[in-house]
Amino acid sequence: MCRMQQRNCEIGLYLANEETIKYRNSNWVGELSCTDPSAAAGGGSGASAEARYNLALAQMRAGQKKEAAETLKPLLSSPDVDTALLASDVFEDLDDTPQAVSFMRRAIVLDPMRPDSYMRFAELCMLHDSYQTGIDMVSAGIARLPHDSGLYLT
Repeated sequence: MCRMQQRNCEIGLYLANEETIKYRNSNWVGELSCTDPSAAAGGGSGASAEARYNLALAQMRAGQKKEAAETLKPLLSSPDVDTALLASDVFEDLDDTPQAVSFMRRAIVLDPMRPDSYMRFAELCMLHDSYQTGIDMVSAGIARLPHDSGLYLT
C-alpha cells in the first residue's frame, strides 16, 4: 500500500465515476472517486480506503483539519496503523486530545512492534505535561523492543 509523501503534487485516484469528492487548495489538488456509494459512505475496497487516507493526508498538510477529520470518519471504526496515527494527529490539531490519545493507543495495539508509535505517544504526552505517562510509554516500547536504539534516544 503506497502512501503519499510529497507536498505540491497532484492526487488523481480514479476508481469509477459514481461518487466523487473533490478537494482543491493552493498547494494541493485532489480527487477521490469511489466505485459505489457504500465506498463513499465508509465501506468499500482497500483502494477506496487508501484513496480516502491520501486525501485526508493532503487535507491535513494543507491545514484543512476539519475536512481531514470528515474524510477519515468512515475509516475510523476499523483503522489500520497509518490511519490511526493520522487520525491521532488530526484530532490533536483539532484540540480533541482524548480522541487523539485513543487513536494513538489503537495504533500501538494494532502494531506493537512499531517504535515510532511509542515515540509519538510519548510526544503527545509531553505536549500536555503528562511527563510520567510519556516516560512510561517509552519504557513500554523499550520493554517490547529492547534493540531499537531510537527509543533510547527519545
